[in-house]
Amino acid sequence: MPCPAVELVVLGNSTDYWPNFVVGVDAPTDDAWPALLETMLARSLPATDVSVENGSVLGAGFDIGLYGVTSMTEQLRTLASAHTDGSAVLVVAPSVVDLQLRSLDVDASYEAFDAMYDEATSAFETVAVLPMNPVAVGSDPAVAQAIAEFNRRLVESGVVDPDDRSPLLSDDGLFGRPAYYDDFDDGRLDTAGPDPDGLHPDVDGHAAIATGLVPALVELIPIVCP
Repeated sequence: MPCPAVELVVLGNSTDYWPNFVVGVDAPTDDAWPALLETMLARSLPATDVSVENGSVLGAGFDIGLYGVTSMTEQLRTLASAHTDGSAVLVVAPSVVDLQLRSLDVDASYEAFDAMYDEATSAFETVAVLPMNPVAVGSDPAVAQAIAEFNRRLVESGVVDPDDRSPLLSDDGLFGRPAYYDDFDDGRLDTAGPDPDGLHPDVDGHAAIATGLVPALVELIPIVCP
């Protein structure tokens, strides 16, 4: 019997929020990968009503927030209170922001993630964790190495499958492909044309993330259908 309906809730960060800083709206945009994913899953699973809620927040570490904004754990609690039956699939997208807030201390960052993950699995029946996206070619190698080490921890703990990798990764397995970042425009720089920061994916990057998630979710959704 086809799955009639399923809801996905994405808990991510600014890299999952919009592919262009200059949007003039204080909400996740329709060209961010969660919205694109909803459209793609509707085509792949026409008999299932798939909804994807983008519950991402800006500047959030796992248990601390940039400039005092809400943390991912605090946002998790907000999302859990809105989905009390636990039937929604929670998709957690770890963010490099946490590593930045902790001066690239992978041990401390993973410990904070692990505590958040335990809380997530107690609130949602199904929790899927994505690898942390890389920074683009040309970025600080120390940041790229910290992301790679964090992803190794996810694999070692069994939270992420060994074959899972960010669709943004280049062939070197460390940095992200420049084409997935070069059209991001950070308006704070106040210059003509895009101002890619090597951290935020652009429209092409968001499309790549959504496309890369479809096959796994097409397999997962019928299994977890309420």
